[in-house]
Order: sequence, then C-alpha cells, then structure tokens
Amino acid sequence: MENKRTFSQENSCENQLNDAQNNPVAQFWQSRQEGHFIGQAGLRLYWCQFTAPEHNKAIIVVNGRTDACIKYQAVFFDLFQQGYDVYSYDHRGQGQSQRLILSSDIGHVVEFKDYVDDLNTFLTQHLVDQEQQKKYQKRFIYSESEPCSLAHFCNARKKSASDTNVGVYLHQKSLFRNK
Repeated sequence: MENKRTFSQENSCENQLNDAQNNPVAQFWQSRQEGHFIGQAGLRLYWCQFTAPEHNKAIIVVNGRTDACIKYQAVFFDLFQQGYDVYSYDHRGQGQSQRLILSSDIGHVVEFKDYVDDLNTFLTQHLVDQEQQKKYQKRFIYSESEPCSLAHFCNARKKSASDTNVGVYLHQKSLFRNK
C-alpha cells in the first residue's frame, strides 16, 4: 500500500491554477484574435483584439512602454463588457513584439517617433478603413504614462475629418471616474 503525501502548498497551488483557468477574465483572454503587423523599420509587432458584431464603439489600448498586452487582460475584459471592441499591441521590444537588441530585459528604440509611427500604422490598419468607420460611432485611444504623448503626436498628424474622431485619447484615471 502506497502512502502518498500531499503538502499543503501543493493543494493550494493546484486550487489556484484551477481557479485561474475558470476565471472569466482568463477565459475571455483565450478568445482573443491576434497576429503581427509590420512597424517602423520592418519590425514585427504583436497585436490582439476582442470584437463583437453588436458593438458600435472601439477603443485602442496603448499600454505602458514596459508593459505587454497580457498585463491588460482585466482592462480589456471590462471595456468589452461595456460594449467596446478592444484593440491593442505590444510596443517594439516589449511583450511578444520583435526587439532591436538581443536582451529581453532592455527596451530600445532608435527614435521616439518610431513609437508614434507604429501607433499610426496600427490605427490605420485596424480603425481607419471605410468598413470600420461605418461600424464605429465612437473611437477612442486609452493610454497612460508615456503612451499619452504617443497618442497626442499621432492625433496631431491626422489631416482629414474622418481621421480626427480616432484621435481622442484618455488618461487611465479619467476613464473610470465615478459620475
């Protein structure tokens, strides 16, 4: 007869893993569409999105420079539950995006405008085409920290009236303010 011993932390870890797998946010994250787009200087940048046919507003989440999309799962979930189609990407050198240097611990960019160009490319590919303009009555950029300046510079580049309604950006604290 074999006497199997279980340590208390083993049960706790197993329960936490099961809870995480049954968590609605984790299940939502598994439903994402994802891929890569080509950013400035030919770098492959990771993107993800969550969409529903009935949604008529969109938000692009421009994460912090040292963050990755995976960190924003709960934010994406909450925004989607509020009726937004959610789009996001990892900056060059972050998350699942290509790096300019070998170390994954160091973020590197040649010029700040490369970040702005990457954001502009992402917006153009995901939110500016004719079909998306018809679908979305409201389009926002949600950013915090340094990416607020990316949204500002990207907005300043917009020329046509149809582009300007993409250029609204929000700081994190203003998005969830109690009314």
